[in-house]
Amino acid sequence: MGFLSTVFFNAIQHIEQFLWGNAMLLAFFLIGLFYTIQTNFFQFLHIRLWLSMTLGSLLKSQKTKNEKQSLSPFQAMSAALAGSMGIGNIVGVATALTAGGPGAIFWMWVSALLGAMTKYAEIVLGFHYRYRDKQGNWVGGPMVYLKEGLKSPFLSACFSIICIVGSFAMGNMTQGNSMAEILNYTFDIPVLVTGFVAAGLIAFVIIGGVERIGKLSAVLIPVMSIFYMLACFIVIGANLTKVPAAFWSIFVYAFRPKPILGGIGGYYLKTALRTGVMRGVFSNEAGIGSSVIAHTASSTQEGVEQGMWGIFEVLLDTIVVCTLTALVILTSGVYDVQIYHAVKGQGVLALPDGATLATDAFSSVLGEFGQNFLTFATVIFAFATIIAWSHYGEQCVVYLLGQRYLYAYKVLYVFSVLLGCVMRMDVVWRIADNMNALMAIPNLIALTFLGRIVLKDTKDYLKRIGENG
Repeated sequence: MGFLSTVFFNAIQHIEQFLWGNAMLLAFFLIGLFYTIQTNFFQFLHIRLWLSMTLGSLLKSQKTKNEKQSLSPFQAMSAALAGSMGIGNIVGVATALTAGGPGAIFWMWVSALLGAMTKYAEIVLGFHYRYRDKQGNWVGGPMVYLKEGLKSPFLSACFSIICIVGSFAMGNMTQGNSMAEILNYTFDIPVLVTGFVAAGLIAFVIIGGVERIGKLSAVLIPVMSIFYMLACFIVIGANLTKVPAAFWSIFVYAFRPKPILGGIGGYYLKTALRTGVMRGVFSNEAGIGSSVIAHTASSTQEGVEQGMWGIFEVLLDTIVVCTLTALVILTSGVYDVQIYHAVKGQGVLALPDGATLATDAFSSVLGEFGQNFLTFATVIFAFATIIAWSHYGEQCVVYLLGQRYLYAYKVLYVFSVLLGCVMRMDVVWRIADNMNALMAIPNLIALTFLGRIVLKDTKDYLKRIGENG
């Protein structure tokens, strides 16, 4: 079994390196750059507009009475944010640091700043082609605009299949694995116990459908995010003098690792870039199209306005929350890039990683409370992500196969929570990264050839409200 496990791990590692090669990285950057330039740097020059339409409209973001089967724009964003504001913001940042060094954080920033417009474009396309099914529910997402906009049933089917598989990997097993790991580390709770309890709770929630998911996410994600950011500020504040050095390391390792790491600097420059983009995509989902499925359930009729929630979602998720997590780890003293890469260069990583490294960083200032708090935060974020991704998978199952296979999917999805809790962390993460890349391929093709739709809808909206495009 040990030999087969090694062969399997090496295989998925090679697949990951191929999928996340130069072509994939270039595609993410160029598409984000294309929409940034073509919309006249919308995420920067129209910041007052999209902030007023998101944060400024929270009091008005309520469903109308005839929209019982929809979500408010804020609930839709929260459901989408639940799919991304998960362990990627905690465990994902820690694994990015251990795999790619501090420079990976810089490339997460770049991928987020450009990816904000990628997600905006996805959502606008999702709204342009969404429709009501026989039950009156909104149906939208990459599988719809691939078929109706790009006129490619093949790519639509490919995306649906990959998204279903991806819901088990990225949206489920990675989250369950992190929950099990941190609960075992903090409270010595056996991973099987975590698996059974989590599976039972997930089964209860996903029976309620998108409305229950939206309502739960609208409470869990904002409240937990606020408390998590406050805890980050406390830890960073206690190590305030180390913040400049932390930012210095992020920029230096993003561009000039060689003077510090010697001959292996070029390798770690490539690794930092690749890891940063992968973890950025894992964190905010910009480019893979999955969160569009949640956004298109919104009651708003304006795709451009919901797209602004997408911009807000990406920047809050990666630029704010992921940066705070990175600063907590870099200023706490629990992570030393020289030591980590010296050990990793020997083919092993016998040092704290993932949830364990993040926990050590918080407990270095907050003691046992910090460890317990991060454990609680990780569990809540992971739980929210699992329920959000169940909706993505369900929508693709129904779109591709019909209602009759939905129950079987839900049973398998609940079982996968248990499976993820007992699997090796590195295996689970690599499978998730591979699924993200495969999902991105058809979605990026659609974004490349349907750009005219996004730009026209944006121009028409700005003209209607009297803004200069």
